[in-house]
Amino acid sequence: MEKMMNSNKDDVDDLESWAESRINVTLVGGSQPKSLDIPGVIVTMTRTLSKKEWIELLLYLFPRAMVSHLPKTHSDHWLKLIELEASCPSICLKADQSVVDLNPLNTLRISFIFLPPLSYITQHSSRSSFSLNTTLIANSIHLHFNFQKMSSSVSHLIYTNPLLLILFVALLLNVTLATTNYQGNETDSLALFAFKSNLHNPQGVLNSWNSSVHICQWQGITCGLRHRRVTVLNLSSSGLVGSLSPNIGNLSFLRSIALKNNSLQGQIPPEIGRLFRLQNLILYNNSLEGEIPANLSHCTNLMVITVANNKLVGEIPRELTTLSNLIFLSLSKNYLWGEIWSSFGNLTYLDTLSLAYNALEGSIPDTFGQLMKLSFLGIAVNEISGMVPSSIYSLSSLTVLSLGLNQLHGSIPHNVGLSLPYLEKFDLESNQFTGAIPTSLSNVSDLAPLQLSENNFTGKIPTSFGSLQNLQVLLMHSNFLGNEEDDDMDFLNSLTNCSQLEELEASNNQVGGVFPNSLGNLSTSMRHFGVGMNQISGVIPSGVGSLFNLEILDMTQN
Repeated sequence: MEKMMNSNKDDVDDLESWAESRINVTLVGGSQPKSLDIPGVIVTMTRTLSKKEWIELLLYLFPRAMVSHLPKTHSDHWLKLIELEASCPSICLKADQSVVDLNPLNTLRISFIFLPPLSYITQHSSRSSFSLNTTLIANSIHLHFNFQKMSSSVSHLIYTNPLLLILFVALLLNVTLATTNYQGNETDSLALFAFKSNLHNPQGVLNSWNSSVHICQWQGITCGLRHRRVTVLNLSSSGLVGSLSPNIGNLSFLRSIALKNNSLQGQIPPEIGRLFRLQNLILYNNSLEGEIPANLSHCTNLMVITVANNKLVGEIPRELTTLSNLIFLSLSKNYLWGEIWSSFGNLTYLDTLSLAYNALEGSIPDTFGQLMKLSFLGIAVNEISGMVPSSIYSLSSLTVLSLGLNQLHGSIPHNVGLSLPYLEKFDLESNQFTGAIPTSLSNVSDLAPLQLSENNFTGKIPTSFGSLQNLQVLLMHSNFLGNEEDDDMDFLNSLTNCSQLEELEASNNQVGGVFPNSLGNLSTSMRHFGVGMNQISGVIPSGVGSLFNLEILDMTQN
């Protein structure tokens, strides 16, 4: 992605440099000199440009025209002059001193006589008549041309500057590319109009999508600088209602589709699989239905897929695991079922994998241990069973490990706080984990929520949690923690160092002892304090009254 952004910056720099060039060609034919001077460029050309550079320069100078069929050859002119007027509010055309405004279709017709190479120009020679009708759509050119032989008495022909000749030769050599660009722009326009026709637009964001405005100026559309093809479709949070048109698959230059936070329904069109340049597919928080198209695997440049929070069903297509460039994959909050494919381990660039809130089954593949760049692994709220592969606890780049509300079992490695030092969220709640809570978790300094509730953990609550300066939520209820001994409550003394702690829940365990006087020294941010259904005795310290933000205090059944 960074590489792509840098590339676009280079394009901009190149085009800005064109504005420092000036084309001024003078032709003497017959008795009157004729010249072509294009305003908007300001200094003399300092070097010879390549064919590619000439094409890019012309694309920069002619930004908005669309043209029709080839006009008849004008054999009575050496050059039918076309001058772009910088003062025009929109592009104007001046031909032989008569100004022609663009018609409603933005049609600009250009016709001139093309001079052959200088070596062919001699006194009383024949010359070629070149008629050009050019279609310029979003800086792309469509050329219709023909040649006719014509004779003329040419005396003392002076070609004072070969730049115009080079320019037109370059155009001829790039007719195929230019024609493709024109047709592509027409294809993009038709595809976008079809896309619009499937949608309701209560917020008016699509009002600019009409034939009087070029597609590259439509809201939510970004075009490439060179080819002026649609590269980004971004209408996120636009209040759109309706379905996705299959014609979206005709936007062959698309690199990013961002339609999150709308009310889109229906299926994800499988035609998206034709967009081989696509890098980002962002459709989360809609009401999309049906299965995830397996042929998204044809979009081999995909780096981001997020279709979370929809109504998608079926298995996760195994084909998605062939997208070797994938960095971010979020399929959470749908109705997906089936297993998690072991071939996910092949996605070695993966940073984020979110599969939570589905109905996935089976076990966590051992191959996940190969995802050395993984920082977010979210599989909570599924029906995953078995043990967590030990290799998961070796993914040192993990910041979020969320496996709650499944059917997992086993114990947490005693050194987890050393092997996962960057954890910010650790969620194992509502599973069947056993054993002690590792004291090494106190080394994970960025840990904010630690969720271990509703398991089968045993032993004392670690007294070292006080070193977790960023701890906000500590959930340990419904386990078998504590030994009904006097020192079971010692962990509260250490938690007084956790100044950001807002929620402490240790109810329904086997914690004994009495409340320490330090209870009142807990964080003033504390909103929820729960130690009910334990074996705690004694009196409630008066210092609890200093917890002035407390909303829930549960000490029942002690």
